[in-house]
Amino acid sequence: MSISPPTDASVAPTCKTCVTVISPDAKFCLKCGTSRAESCKHQVKCISCGVELPEDASFCPACGRPSPGFVDISATAPEVSITQEPPSRSSKRVIWSGIAAVLVLITVVAFWIWVSKHPTEAKAQFGLGLNYANGYDYTQANYWFRKAAEQGNAGAQYELGVAYGTGWRGVAKDDAQAVYWYQKAAEQGDAVAQNDLGLMYAGGKGVPKDDTQAVYWYRKAAEQADASALNNLGVAYRRGEGVHQDKALAIYWYRKAAARGEVTAKRNLGLAYEHNDDIQAAYCYHEAAEQGDAFAQFELGFMYEKGTGVPKDETQAFNWYHKAAAQGVAQAKMQFLSLGH
Repeated sequence: MSISPPTDASVAPTCKTCVTVISPDAKFCLKCGTSRAESCKHQVKCISCGVELPEDASFCPACGRPSPGFVDISATAPEVSITQEPPSRSSKRVIWSGIAAVLVLITVVAFWIWVSKHPTEAKAQFGLGLNYANGYDYTQANYWFRKAAEQGNAGAQYELGVAYGTGWRGVAKDDAQAVYWYQKAAEQGDAVAQNDLGLMYAGGKGVPKDDTQAVYWYRKAAEQADASALNNLGVAYRRGEGVHQDKALAIYWYRKAAARGEVTAKRNLGLAYEHNDDIQAAYCYHEAAEQGDAFAQFELGFMYEKGTGVPKDETQAFNWYHKAAAQGVAQAKMQFLSLGH
């Protein structure tokens, strides 16, 4: 069966130099710049061995077959523009891109697995500081806390704040340094540091007194359910410091803190209910007294002595006065003695 060569209208010429298919009206190859007159030829293939040859080849150099055994394949070649890659190359690129993406994912997963099993240097330094602190070697503890804090470890920053704020663990008391380190930890979201920073602003320690800033940091910590901060917000609303005075909101925050076991909040609830709901006040004082709060123990003793909110019971009054007196409440000792025991 003979195959007629395609007419000029259906032939897609190719560049002899780089074998890129060229538009019929192109004057030169857009890929390599070769002039069409020089090397844009029709492409043929030897039907014996399949070798592709220029149209003007008289015989196949691979098998020696003469030109009548060539088939014109130029008309079937896909047209490729200068901005479009051949399908085979494009497919390979997609495959390699997929492989690269998988390798990146594997690397990321492996990294996080490693991090979870191997603490970072700062975390290790912080842990070392805690170990030394538990062993009462405060010089070494402070050394490692500072190393970790300077690398941004929030826990170590908080520990330095506590050391400077209290003047213990071999550090001279320095409220300004305490504020500095509390601030560092608080800005990283450490709830305890946020609450303590609020206390520094409320007391004007290391910074000018600023009740608004105090409430700001209490609220930040309260958003993370820090019980002390919840109680401190209640105090702020009861006193009207940094916020408008609101007894209902004070009780709201006290109750949230008490629900998390904050003993001071339970005592504050007793104070808030006293004279308005003595039964509820006695209940709250009892809750706090059972947790060892000396002031609540004294108040509960007084309520038993007077029969306010609870049945009058001097034995119970004596017991609670005794507990409060043992913790140094002078007035409890006086009431204790007045009962004749």
